[in-house]
Amino acid sequence: MIKDLFGLEMATTHTNKEDPTEVTHMSEDVFKLTCQIENGNNSANTLQEGLKLNLEGDIEKNSPNLGRDAVWSKVTKVNRLPKYVIVNFMRFYWKEANAASGTEAGKAKILRQVTFPKVFDMFEFCTDELKSSLIQGRDMETKNRADEDEVRLGGKTEEEKKAEEAKGAADVEMADEEEKKDGDTKEEREKK
Repeated sequence: MIKDLFGLEMATTHTNKEDPTEVTHMSEDVFKLTCQIENGNNSANTLQEGLKLNLEGDIEKNSPNLGRDAVWSKVTKVNRLPKYVIVNFMRFYWKEANAASGTEAGKAKILRQVTFPKVFDMFEFCTDELKSSLIQGRDMETKNRADEDEVRLGGKTEEEKKAEEAKGAADVEMADEEEKKDGDTKEEREKK
C-alpha cells in the first residue's frame, strides 16, 4: 500500500569512463527523491536542475577490469511512478574547515532559493519504457485540454462541429424535398 502511494522504482546505470565496455545496472526502490541544491560549482535554481544534479553525475568506485578505483558516470532514471512523489531539498551540508578564513568545520545551511512548479512533470526523469507508456496518457490529456479550451473560448469541439455539419446537410436535403413537393423552385418563389 505505502509502496504504491510513495514508492519509486529507480534504474541506475554506471559506466566506467576509462573502460566504456564496463557497465553495471542496478534497480532499487526508494521513497523520496533528493533535490541537490548545491553540488560544488553547480548550483540549482529550479527543482528540475536539483533533481538532475542528484540523478546524474560522476562517482568513484572500484573497477574489476582495471583492478583499482576509477571514475564512473552515473545515470539514474525512474522505472515506476507512485501516486505521490516526495522530494527532499538538501539545504544542509558539511562545510570543511578553512584555515585561511579562520572557519571551523561544521554544518552549514544553503540559503539559495529554489523554484518549483505547482504541478511537476516527471517525464524527463523516466526510463524509455515508462515514457512509451506515459505518452498515450499525455496525448489524451493534451487533446482533452484543447477541447476544454476551445469550449471555454466559445469554439466548438470536433464532435459538435461534425454534428452541426450533419444537421446542416439534413436541412438542405429537407428543403430540396419541399421544393420538389411544391413544384416551385427557390428562384420562382423569390420572384413572387
